[in-house]
Amino acid sequence: RYFDRIQIGSTTYSGTSTAQSPNGVYVAAGSSFTWYTDGSVTGGGFNICSGGTGPPSRSPTRSPTRAPSQSPTRGPTAAPLGGLFTVMQSSPSSTTCYTTNSGNCITDGTGTHANNERCTIRVLRSTYLLVTYFNTERYFDRITIAGTSYSGTATSNGPNGVYVAAGSSFTWYTDGSVTYGGFTICSGGTPSRAPTRAPTRSPTRSPTVAQGGAFFQVTLSSPSSTTCYTTTSGTCITDGTGNTANNERC
Repeated sequence: RYFDRIQIGSTTYSGTSTAQSPNGVYVAAGSSFTWYTDGSVTGGGFNICSGGTGPPSRSPTRSPTRAPSQSPTRGPTAAPLGGLFTVMQSSPSSTTCYTTNSGNCITDGTGTHANNERCTIRVLRSTYLLVTYFNTERYFDRITIAGTSYSGTATSNGPNGVYVAAGSSFTWYTDGSVTYGGFTICSGGTPSRAPTRAPTRSPTRSPTVAQGGAFFQVTLSSPSSTTCYTTTSGTCITDGTGNTANNERC
């Protein structure tokens, strides 16, 4: 604490839990923040994602609307889409596994996991999985999806790109001995419901504007170009798996 830190504006964030991180902090387009480690003790580092794209409104409306609509709408407005995952079982603690990034990621938390952990995660909307962190004891601590188990010490050992259907579930299991860093698994994108019935009649007048895009870009990374890097198509920023190095600057 205090010596390895994220700084946003004049405020620094350090500690060993997500509550001590810049959770919910608003950052404006074009602004930047920094990562710093000193020359001694190293910890697990950080993984920060976008929690939503809705910035505060620029200013209040000039005046109230003129009048209510003449008649009610035909039906209630559909609720916006929520998170992709929910935790159905979490043992031995209710926080052994939990969702982050507005329910679009699932994790066993920071630092090493405990022995004899059991979690069941339910998929609320069909998606392809994107593994942003994966560090488990091979064969013995594992994620299981539809009968296939995933374990190992690299993101490539996790269920990267695996399709999970809405209403399905998968599990997290650890045995009673060796412990590692655990996992963070996010949505890698929701499949379209169906192809369009036919091509459009004519090309659009101008190129279509790309939707979304990356939220973060690394402008300085030292001592290595991969000290800090983006994941999840640029919507997350991390210093990588395992412990940090000394004297990192991003």
